[in-house]
Amino acid sequence: MGVHFLFPAKTFHQPGEIVMIPLIKESYIGCFYFELFSQAVFLNLFPGHVPPTLGTVAAKLELQQGLLNVEMIYRPPQIATASNGMPISTINFKW
Repeated sequence: MGVHFLFPAKTFHQPGEIVMIPLIKESYIGCFYFELFSQAVFLNLFPGHVPPTLGTVAAKLELQQGLLNVEMIYRPPQIATASNGMPISTINFKW
């Protein structure tokens, strides 16, 4: 369980948009997919440490094909974001 980051080859929404999609499996909300300033985030609520791929829980939601089997990274040391043509910003984490 926890937050995993996805790093697809391209982003699908505008940098200023915030996207949140609950993903339901077997009548329970098992996870959420977020995009925060173009950074894809997967909040896993399924028991265990290894989350399913988006393809196993979100195939019917018509998420972009490029996201369905992207590797999920748990606690990356840093992420980089870009917004509206601004320089890339790097966020460093100390987990």
